Amino acid sequence: MIRLSPSSKIKYSVGEIQNYLNNDVYHIRSIFFDVCYFINCPLTLIIAFSGLYMELGVNAFYGVVILVVVFPVNYALTKISTRLEDKLLKIKDERLKLINDVLSGMRVLKLYAWEESMEQLIAKLRKRELYVLRQVFLMDAGINVSFQLAPLVATLISFYGYTVIQGNPLRPDVAFVSLLFFGMLRLSIYMLPRLLTDSIKAWVSSRRLVEFLNAEEMQPSHILRETRDPALPIVSLRDCSFSWTGVNVTDPNLQLKNISLEVQPGELIGIVGRVGSGKSSLLSAILGEMERMEDKGEAIVRAKSIGYVPQQPWIQNKTLRGNVLFDSPFNESKYTSVINACSMGEDLKLLQAGDFTEIGEKGINLSGGQKARVALARAVYMDAELYVLDDTLSAVDAHVGAAIFANVIGEKGLLANKTRLWALNSLAFLQYCTRIVVMDKGEIYDVGTLRQLSDQKEGPFADLIREFMEKKLESQRSKKSSTLEVTLDDEEDSELSEVLGQLSGSPLSESLLERRRILEQQLASSENQQPKEMVKAEESKAKPSETRVSHQSSHQSMHQQGGVSVISDNAYAGDRPEWTEVIGRLTKDEELATGIVSRRVYLVYCRSFGIFLAIIYFFFTFFGVSTSEALSSVWLAKWSSAAINNTADSLSHLLIYGGFNLISIISSAICSIVVAVGAYNASTYFHGKLVSSLFHSPMAFFDQTPMGRIMNRLSYDIARIDENIPWATSYAMSVFAEALNSLIAICVVIPVLVFVVVPLLTIFLGIIHFYNVASVHFRRLTSKAVSSNCSFFQDSHTGADSIRVFNVVERFRDKNVYICDFMNESLITEIYTNRWLQSRLDFISDCAIFICVFVAIIMADYKWISLGVLAMFTGYLGQIARVWRESEVQMVCIERVSEYINNEREPEWNTIDESRNWPPSGAGHLQFKDVCLRYRNELDLVLNNVSFDVRAGEKVGIVGRTGAGKSSLTLALFRIVDPCSGKILINGIDISTLGLHDLRSTLTIIPQDPVLFCGTLRLNLDPFDDYTDASLWEALEKAHLAETIREIEGGLDYKVAESGANLSVGQRQLVCMARAVLRQKTCILVLDEATAAIDPETDSRIQLSIRSHFKECTVLTIAHRLNTIIDYDRVLVMDAGKVAEFDSPNALLKDSDSLFFKLAKQAGISQNEREEI
Repeated sequence: MIRLSPSSKIKYSVGEIQNYLNNDVYHIRSIFFDVCYFINCPLTLIIAFSGLYMELGVNAFYGVVILVVVFPVNYALTKISTRLEDKLLKIKDERLKLINDVLSGMRVLKLYAWEESMEQLIAKLRKRELYVLRQVFLMDAGINVSFQLAPLVATLISFYGYTVIQGNPLRPDVAFVSLLFFGMLRLSIYMLPRLLTDSIKAWVSSRRLVEFLNAEEMQPSHILRETRDPALPIVSLRDCSFSWTGVNVTDPNLQLKNISLEVQPGELIGIVGRVGSGKSSLLSAILGEMERMEDKGEAIVRAKSIGYVPQQPWIQNKTLRGNVLFDSPFNESKYTSVINACSMGEDLKLLQAGDFTEIGEKGINLSGGQKARVALARAVYMDAELYVLDDTLSAVDAHVGAAIFANVIGEKGLLANKTRLWALNSLAFLQYCTRIVVMDKGEIYDVGTLRQLSDQKEGPFADLIREFMEKKLESQRSKKSSTLEVTLDDEEDSELSEVLGQLSGSPLSESLLERRRILEQQLASSENQQPKEMVKAEESKAKPSETRVSHQSSHQSMHQQGGVSVISDNAYAGDRPEWTEVIGRLTKDEELATGIVSRRVYLVYCRSFGIFLAIIYFFFTFFGVSTSEALSSVWLAKWSSAAINNTADSLSHLLIYGGFNLISIISSAICSIVVAVGAYNASTYFHGKLVSSLFHSPMAFFDQTPMGRIMNRLSYDIARIDENIPWATSYAMSVFAEALNSLIAICVVIPVLVFVVVPLLTIFLGIIHFYNVASVHFRRLTSKAVSSNCSFFQDSHTGADSIRVFNVVERFRDKNVYICDFMNESLITEIYTNRWLQSRLDFISDCAIFICVFVAIIMADYKWISLGVLAMFTGYLGQIARVWRESEVQMVCIERVSEYINNEREPEWNTIDESRNWPPSGAGHLQFKDVCLRYRNELDLVLNNVSFDVRAGEKVGIVGRTGAGKSSLTLALFRIVDPCSGKILINGIDISTLGLHDLRSTLTIIPQDPVLFCGTLRLNLDPFDDYTDASLWEALEKAHLAETIREIEGGLDYKVAESGANLSVGQRQLVCMARAVLRQKTCILVLDEATAAIDPETDSRIQLSIRSHFKECTVLTIAHRLNTIIDYDRVLVMDAGKVAEFDSPNALLKDSDSLFFKLAKQAGISQNEREEI
């Protein structure tokens, strides 16, 4: 799985591979448990036919002929069943693929109130799956009935030949011994449908697994890796073409063409271009992550080790220190140096348990900037020869980015002597790059120094610089016309001046300076506006504490250097302190039930199956099947008694005997149909309830529960409910009914055997109870191990590219072997307990046979009856033990699914009263009144008495250091987490009185991390089908993505790969922008650094689109860069969970004591500008 090529990774989604892991492997594993039956059944058939031949002579072969005739019919049914099973697994793949996407994007789903839409999509796939499953059940029922009918017909024809044709009397010794052999024949043939069904599943699964295991893997030949030679380029590409799909395609997102590039040791190579131009693809090609199209030219990387920082950081579910070390040995001084250089000192101060704080899956309890710095620290710590950095600094604050560049990437940083390939959207750092690679439409357009590239007045690079300049000057004009009395040359404008200085004297510089003069003249003519009144909140020293909020200990010592926190050498050194075990823990351990499965679980399944159907099933099983078989045995006894007295009419007795058996078979067919219908009901109920419960679960549940654990419930456990439990429980009821009939027959025919049966039953039940407790516990351990394996698989699949680049594939394989060994230990122990049980049952059976023979000697008149009936009863005891055990262990799946069905639920989705003025028309008036919020009861407040008032239509920027409470404001507004006190009002309505969907449907957020779902682009934009194609294209136009979509095959029906893998991160962000544009009822728009992964030109256009399209909305922008909100109406400064300041940017910058002023100073606003203000 880790070695899959890009084309294979697109073909096989996480959900599909999860299905292979949980279901296909299970089918193949199960068939090995049936190997003994493949040997036992033929031997039993041979013994049974031999015995019948000894008793009935040549008449026994009439039955053989019938069985031979039946097999072609079953072969045809088997072929149909195989096709249905293959179809079923493919639909299951689709469902699990969608569910995996939905769970991965659950936070976005809740923010957009899309749960119902996605639940309906899953329900449609599930309905298709269950329709095929019901066909499989009915086909299995047909196979089962045919195999039951065969021995009956064989028995009737054999008795007909023996009695009617040959005229032999059917004596009791012949009748019951033959019946015993026919019983052996029937039990063996009864196993054949199960073996056939299991074989079909194993065959289909093996074909699927073989296809997957033969899928194309990453080929070392794509990029030749050699040891470093200082005299040769460290990267050498000549006339190479690469593809994500392995074939030539028209989609520019999926291929690179005619790539030629040489990188010398120690160079810092900047890679620039517009969104979707191929920057990240070029880096992936160098890493060997893309497939080389033609075997010409050369592609060589001369580096023993490579450090990789992807654009979307891969964070494991372990401690922060564990993520940085990545299983490398801990070196205290080296670790401290890396932490300081990556500006993580302040983060360690804020995290509850420092670097021992557990980080959730995909870094859910870290901000985007924190995740980026953790990934960077991991790469730096490994001390590689070549570093590949994909837009590393886009998610961090400007001053932090500058510090990281200086301390890590720049000429005086930790990587100063390393070769660095750096794709970036911000052009401010280009002046420090040795050379610059310009990408355009999947090709290298140009390579050169900044000075060399500036000799061209036109082209992609000139366009980027021009748009970069115009964006900054346009930003100044906006500031001038809105809130600022003077022009603010902010941090990025200062960087622009430096860039223009580097271009001085070039043809491009002359063109840019002329354009700048025109824009500045427009700026000078702008009218000043009066600054708004400053409202400064009382400062506080509250200590917020979510997992990324302050916890200081005696082990920690912090100091500041250059505005960036640094951790001292002795901070958190050595082993994990004991207090961190509790404080830093996020993920909950999977709970295990104890003892046997609760009878309540059986009752829940019975209700889902259908009480009426269960009664019908038991009626036909007991009276239709078992009683008919018992009556056929009684009638056979009567027939044989009459035969001794020569008073028997063989033909009439045979017809009545056949009639009883025919009733049994018809009843069995009815029972099979009832099982198919009831299983459909149960499968619909449990899957529907589980999905509904997950969608209604609070976000905290997903933060604390690994996704692999949830997926295990939706794949492995649901599959057992679909396929195993119906037949396990129905077979158990059948065996119980037959055993009960046998017991009744014993009590009626030979009452004295009751004194034998009762003690045996008592011992039997005691053994079974003791065995079931152990067996169920081991099955729970196995299921827990499967969940751990699923979580590890999810984590490994997400970070497969990083695992390959860091060359730790073998390490992860060893970890997987360890987890599988633990899983197999539980499974093997479970098998050992089965053998323990079987040996005890064999002993009980031997005792029963001994007593039966003894009784037969004393009571000669009943010897054949006693032998036959008691032998069958002891056989049923063995079957009861097996089916009882199987039902108990399979019910563990119901127990596990029910645990999640009973999850804590969110408040109601819809509670709107038509008399209330909701949804609001126009912009929203937002008020926070004394809001306090904590993430869990045991944690401290993250918002402490927060109060502010945002007027309708106002544009407000939200700033503050990491952990100040910015994201917590958003979570409170969307009610992802409800405040523990205080109120949030929109247009005077307390949002706690609104349904979650009623609230969220009027709010819109564009998150920092874009989330796309597997399916069409249309689905990702409009999952409810509320809008016309024209509206969708209009939204794409406003998001500046329409041109790209028109160029690719499919347009709106373009298939988006899992997690949007076939789109660049910037393009995914633009899709999220288009989503926001489509939401027409928006009263409040929240932006969370929504354009960080976008080039300056597109960013400029997007900002204009936001200002024009959302001009009637209230806008809240969580800003990592001050220039994005400097022209807003007001700025809300958060500090330590409280409102520190709330006023216009101009007013706050005039106050040298304000926190915003200090943030501006750290961001690089010049001293002259502050004095001027």
